[in-house]
Amino acid sequence: MRHLLSLTRINKPQGIILLLCPSLCPFALHPDKGSLKLLCIFVLGVVITRSLGCVINDWWDRDIDPLVERTKNRPLARSLIDDASVFMMAFGLSILALQLLLMLTPINQLLGIVGAFLIVIYPLAKRYVKLPQAVLAITFSWGFVMATYALCETLYSSTYLFYPLWAVWIFLYDTIYAGSDLEGDKDIGVHSSALYFSGCLPSVISIGYGLLGVMMLSLGVLLDCKYSYFLSCLAVFVGFLMQIKWVSELKYNRAFLINQWCGLLFVFGIFISSYLSLS
Repeated sequence: MRHLLSLTRINKPQGIILLLCPSLCPFALHPDKGSLKLLCIFVLGVVITRSLGCVINDWWDRDIDPLVERTKNRPLARSLIDDASVFMMAFGLSILALQLLLMLTPINQLLGIVGAFLIVIYPLAKRYVKLPQAVLAITFSWGFVMATYALCETLYSSTYLFYPLWAVWIFLYDTIYAGSDLEGDKDIGVHSSALYFSGCLPSVISIGYGLLGVMMLSLGVLLDCKYSYFLSCLAVFVGFLMQIKWVSELKYNRAFLINQWCGLLFVFGIFISSYLSLS
């Protein structure tokens, strides 16, 4: 049981927090909509689908992980769990996710099916796509699309403008994360955006976070956000600068981990801004 729980990474909440931020963002943008029940559905959905994604990812990578320093001690990499146990765990998590999905509208259920497809194919992207982090960015930010539709019940809302912002942010921090595996990925022959930009990674991260900063400020002006939004952006920009510094020093994991706090701070700033707009 201990190895099965380790397979879901439930003991590493930073991944849950990173995945929660895009899904919580629509609730922060629309504090007058939705309900506590709907919020709980999405929070539980993030926890369950993240665990399911980890199980699927590790099963696809069971032959690769033993060759990479960072992943060589994972349960499947060490053959501590058999395939039958993995399939039972994946099936159980899928049933739980399906139960939550059935509480949502038919359109949301269709969006959930698309999200499930993305979860299954992402681990394969590194084998065939030069920039697999782009696939992860679409996958990780899909909760934002689902939550926005659940709250607004339309596909035509200015709220969706935040989707590319989250996708760019996720692409950047997962590129940083992939920096830890540069040598291993190169030796194995799998792709990553960190490997693709290996000759100029600090510059790419610097330009990327500069673009992300412009997107944040532009959306704030466009949607007439309050001062709290821009204050949170300022604090997040400090986090971006720290990441750029750490990437140049090859401290990839340290730079990656700070994004969970940057994401929560950004969502909190959005919530305060939206709440003030209601009064």
